[in-house]
Amino acid sequence: MEIKLLNIVPSPLLSSYSQSSLLWGKNVVLNAGECIHISAPSGTGKSTLLGVLYGTRTDFTGELLINDYPVEDWSPLRAKKIAIVFQDLELLDDLTALENVQLKNQLTAHLSDAEIHALFQEMDVQDLINRKVLLLSRGERQRVAIIRALCMPFEWLLLDEPFSALDEENTKKAIGLIHRFVKRNNAGMLVSNLFKDTYFKYDQYLTIA
Repeated sequence: MEIKLLNIVPSPLLSSYSQSSLLWGKNVVLNAGECIHISAPSGTGKSTLLGVLYGTRTDFTGELLINDYPVEDWSPLRAKKIAIVFQDLELLDDLTALENVQLKNQLTAHLSDAEIHALFQEMDVQDLINRKVLLLSRGERQRVAIIRALCMPFEWLLLDEPFSALDEENTKKAIGLIHRFVKRNNAGMLVSNLFKDTYFKYDQYLTIA
């Protein structure tokens, strides 16, 4: 699935974005299967970009095309084409870790219960599976959000500071898991971060600011 960003600038940044940006106000093509890194300081639109790519932000000038067509209905894309780990995670506090994952998986029936439990085991949160998200630490929530994002078919995986609350050991576990699912789906991946990282082998490095 090819994504084109044609001269896009978020409305809140129209008077402040840098002309040296490699993304805002430019024509950018995200090719199917590519691994892309986005780096930007806080406040320059990094999370906004992921919102644009996920269809939750429409306050921008320019045009977004998927496979050369504008998007009229984001629902099927979010169900089967684009998975995401939000910076603020967007888990439901009153549900357990497992229930949060099951909500996503029920939409697609992509993984079996045994496969989901195996992911919790692999990410070392198996003991928290029936604990409400409200009671989990930031790092534990982040791991649950990663599991949830992988419980669907996808052609693009969007990750917004996905390992910011993880220690080195858990970051390695998450990287290995993500890499396996991206390869299995022959998918593209976009990782946004405050700094240039080496978590994955990137095909493109783009800076917003």
